[in-house]
Amino acid sequence: MKSLALALAVFCVLLSSAAQIAMKRGMGAPAGADVGTTYAHALTSPMVWLGLVLYG
Repeated sequence: MKSLALALAVFCVLLSSAAQIAMKRGMGAPAGADVGTTYAHALTSPMVWLGLVLYG
């Protein structure tokens, strides 16, 4: 039973880490972009949506 709990904990940590990495990679806006462009880029980035799905 302890090994199942440990495996579940490791799985959750790895899933959370993957979500954070996906969102960070998706948030990279082009240099010199204004706020509107940055928001548009983040909302249309598949990596941001992947991160949100992994968190959800």
